[in-house]
Amino acid sequence: MEPQVQYARTSDGVSIAFASMGEGPPLVRVISPGFAHVQRDWTTFPGALQPLTRTFRLIWYDPRGSGLSDRDEIDFSMEAMMRDLEAVIDRTGLESFAILAMASSVPVAVTYAATFADRVSHLICIDGWANSSDIVGTPAFETLEDLMDKDWTILTETLARVLIGFDDPRSMGIAGEHIRTCIEPEAYRACFAAIKSYDVSALLPDVKAKALVLHNTDGRVIPVRAGQKLAAGIPDARFLGMDDWSLERVAALIEEFMGTTEKPESVEAGAFRTVLFTDVEGSTALTDRLGDAKARGATAGA
Repeated sequence: MEPQVQYARTSDGVSIAFASMGEGPPLVRVISPGFAHVQRDWTTFPGALQPLTRTFRLIWYDPRGSGLSDRDEIDFSMEAMMRDLEAVIDRTGLESFAILAMASSVPVAVTYAATFADRVSHLICIDGWANSSDIVGTPAFETLEDLMDKDWTILTETLARVLIGFDDPRSMGIAGEHIRTCIEPEAYRACFAAIKSYDVSALLPDVKAKALVLHNTDGRVIPVRAGQKLAAGIPDARFLGMDDWSLERVAALIEEFMGTTEKPESVEAGAFRTVLFTDVEGSTALTDRLGDAKARGATAGA
């Protein structure tokens, strides 16, 4: 079943595309403009979204300047990103919900969770950071910046390799094509510049939601220390470094964190337990006549 694309309008008049699938507790996915396309996300990378819809009502959207949203608007400031998210929340009528964010969208999610602390129940951050200074100086980030004004195809396939983690040429090609469909070069350059100004460090103590910070320990662009600093700044946040990264495992961890997985009933210590022993009349004679194996089969339904 294909997601049905709908539109929300921001306070400054920008059209934002979004979709919703699944039933259960609402989970809003916030994603960076360069990787957002509500329709293609579902079909090109089914493992990224579909596992979450088995438990949650998943809502995802394209920020301005990307995907099926208004592509002419390329203001990627924090204020603009917040307007996009607020428009989707208002349009869907959500009162309380969880937020899932990854990489450069994590500062946007943190800003919303700190500003509307009474509405966000859970905050899940994957490969996130709070201050752009934690990533700007990395060799991988500088390499991407050097490619910004050169070959657009090489840049997008390099992004697929160093940020998403694809190593084989076919996957890199698919992911690179996806990025080129999501955003135009000019818009991506504007997004890249805006991200360098993000710093939500001072907002971390204001996050009241239950927070889970997952981080790929093999990440090349966003070092694990950035995720550790993020988790340390959010009150009572849980941190988990992962070296065996898989989308199915991430989905299972989110389900467990939000308490949506069923757990076997446990018996309290000291509780009474009843054991019932029964006997089948004439069983000894039956065993002597048929033997052990046939006698057990004959009495199995007793």
